[in-house]
Formats: sequence, C-alpha cells, structure tokens
Amino acid sequence: FVLNMTTQCPEAAGNYRQLCEHYSRGCSLVSPCCGKVYPCRFCHNDNEPTHEFNRFAVSEVVCRNCKTRQPTVECCLNCGIKFGQYFCPICRLYDDADKEQFHCEKCGLCRVGGKSNYFHCNKCGLCLPISMEAKHTCRAEASKANCPICMEDIHTSRHPAHIPLCGHLLHMHCFKSLQEARRYQCPLCLRSLFNVDWSRLDEEIQNTPLPYHLRNFVVQINCHDCQTKSDAAFHFIGIKCTNCSSYNTVRCGHEELPVDNEPPNQRLIDVLNRLVGNAGEDDDDDDIDDDVEEEEEEAYTDSDDFASAESDLGYLDHPANILFDHHHSDTEDMGSNSSWITEEEEVIIGADDTHLTGTEEDEVAGGTHHDNIPSTK
Repeated sequence: FVLNMTTQCPEAAGNYRQLCEHYSRGCSLVSPCCGKVYPCRFCHNDNEPTHEFNRFAVSEVVCRNCKTRQPTVECCLNCGIKFGQYFCPICRLYDDADKEQFHCEKCGLCRVGGKSNYFHCNKCGLCLPISMEAKHTCRAEASKANCPICMEDIHTSRHPAHIPLCGHLLHMHCFKSLQEARRYQCPLCLRSLFNVDWSRLDEEIQNTPLPYHLRNFVVQINCHDCQTKSDAAFHFIGIKCTNCSSYNTVRCGHEELPVDNEPPNQRLIDVLNRLVGNAGEDDDDDDIDDDVEEEEEEAYTDSDDFASAESDLGYLDHPANILFDHHHSDTEDMGSNSSWITEEEEVIIGADDTHLTGTEEDEVAGGTHHDNIPSTK
C-alpha cells in the first residue's frame, strides 16, 4: 500500500486516540529501551520503575487504528490517519491538542505557549516570557536543577514551576504547599519568595510593648533579603532590618538578654504606698482605683508573667506568620491576584496544561497563562 501524502489523511472513528490521561494521539510508542508498546513515555515510566524512557531514541510507533508497526512519521503508512495535529520529528511528540507548541533548539525540547511570546535566556537555559526579558534574576542553568521541595527534575517536568525573586525555581504545587505551611522563604537561599508588605507587622510590634529592661536592647542581625548585617532594636515578634525594612532576619550576634533585677511588683508597691500616704489629701476613690488599675497592668507586663504571655505567641515561628493569618482567609491562593506577588513573579514553567506552560512529554515546554514560562511537553 502506498499512501499519496498530498491527500488529506482521513480521521478514524472511535476513542482509541485517548488511551491515557496524558495525550490524545493516533499512535503508541515502541520503547527503545525494553521494546514494549506504551501510549506515551509517562505511562512507560509509571510502569517501568527500573529505567527511564528516552523519547529522542524512539524509532517506531504502532498505529492505534490499523495496528501497523512503522517508523516515526506524521501519518500512518497503512491506513493514512494523522497521528497528531502537532508532530515534532525531533522529540517524537504527537498531540491532538492545540497548545501552541513549538520546538526550542536551545532548550532541546518542545514547549507550549507560542514561540512569539517567549525568548530563550542563554544564562538561565530556558525560555521566558517576553515581558521578563529585562526583569528576571538570571541564574546559570536554573532549570537544570531539581525542585528543592520534591527533588524532581524541573527542566523536563510537565508540572508548572514558579520563579521567585531569587531565581531558584520550584514547582508551582510545591510553592503553594509552602504558602499553606506559612513558609515564605526560598528553601535554598532563605530570601523571601515574593514581595512582602511588612506594615502589618509594624502595627503588631507597635501594639506590643516590651518590658522596661528590654526596650533599649539592641542586637546584631543578618537580613536574608538584602544580605547585610546591621544593629537593630530587639523584639520577640520580629527584628526589622534597618537597611531594607524587612523582617526576614536572623540574629547573628551573641548578645544576652538583659536581666530585670527589679522585683516584679516593686513599682506596684511603691504606687500603693504613695496612694495610701496621700489618702488623707485626696478622697476621690474612683481616681485612686483608676491609678491602681493602670499600675497593675504595667506591673504585669514587667513581671515574670511576661514569659507566659510571650509563650502564648509561640505560634509565631516567624514574624511573617502574622501576615499570613491576616491574608490567608481572604486569599486561597497567592497568585496573580494577590497584592503580595507582583506580576513578574507569577511566571511559571512546566506543565503543558491548557492554562499553564509545560513540557510536552518533556517534549514541549511553553506557556500561555499570564507571564508563564513555556514548559516541556
């Protein structure tokens, strides 16, 4: 049988094209490693844990319509059906879905999202949205590393990945898991993953005065965001960087907390003695009661009970948790609509979903959603 390739390939009836959840296509791939036939490379890897599927080494496919085994071609040599609306002879990628796939020679993979919407950053080693050409933080071969959370490869992953301010890539679902756990620091460099509005924390500290013996206590800190060391006023909620006003800081000095040598209730005793001494001169019991209540509150703040009050705030593993408490109920996902994350920080790379960029069977990496980075197919 000789097929006239100038004629349009007929489409066969039936649902044989959707044999797996990953791709819709008209052929199955013959594994170059074990010789078994699988709908796609992901199905192979799920069932063959001892070895990986090399898509570039595929030399044969099996038509799902007529069961003919043949070389990797666009249309079946026997029945003439078209194996996929998109076909890449380099990546051996067949796909019926229109994801604006394109092959990037420098990435060595097919990506999704439209070639005109992306440029290839030679230093980062991946395709980025045009809008990020002068805005992103370059890191050598950024996409060739594993996700620091799940330790899976990012460059060939079909899962979307997030690009934080520091440039260390991690999968989007891993990024969301950090948000749910109230962790906002990069797992690798500890820099904030997004721009944080610290004004909420300023208000908390202003409304939470320290006892007298700690109010002038100054410590040395290191700021993870601006990478500078400075001296700053101590507070158990958080210590503010004097350079960039960030609370993403850590103490690096060896200062010891000052000891309050004054008896906890001495000031209250002094006030009571003064009031008793002036009782003959001032019979206004209401004013006296008000003064006593104020002094009692002040004494409590400076007493040993301050330690228990501080322990009640033990949930503050980091000052930014206050910010998460404030925003978490209003925002289920800190995505493109969150005031915490700027537009350029929402860029993702990875999945070949219809709304996210991703690698197509590791063969296509591209993106179509917002400023998404093209992912592999």
